[in-house]
Amino acid sequence: DLREDIYRRGFKILTDSFGIGCGIGGIQVSLEQLSGNEISAMHNMFLEFLAQYGIVPFIAFVIVLFKTIKSLIKSDYTISRFLGYLIALVIIPISLINSTYLLDQNFWTFWASLFVMGHVSEEKQLESEYA
Repeated sequence: DLREDIYRRGFKILTDSFGIGCGIGGIQVSLEQLSGNEISAMHNMFLEFLAQYGIVPFIAFVIVLFKTIKSLIKSDYTISRFLGYLIALVIIPISLINSTYLLDQNFWTFWASLFVMGHVSEEKQLESEYA
C-alpha cells in the first residue's frame, strides 16, 4: 500500500531527525531520499506537520487547534458553533486530500482565520460571563 509506505517514511524522517523534524520545505527531499517509489508528498497534513516541524510544534499546533474548535462549539453565536462543528466533522478528510499542505498559502490563511474566529468567540464569551 503506497499510503502506508509514505506514512512509514514520514515517521522514519521524524525519528532520523530525533523528533526535531526535517525543516520547512524539507519533506519532499527527505521522502525522495527514502523513496522506493516516486511519490514525494505526504498526503497527510498532520504527519507532514509533524515530520517537518517536529514533536513540540506539532503538539502546540494540535492543542491550539482543539482549543479553537472547542471555543467555537461552545460559542453563543450560531455561526461560530456551526463552524466549530463543521471543522470537527471535516478535519480528518480535509487533512488527507491534498499534498504539500504546508507550502500552500491557502492552508495558512484558512488556519489563521479559524484561530482568529475561535479567539474572538472565546473573548466574547469571557466578556459576557464577566459583564
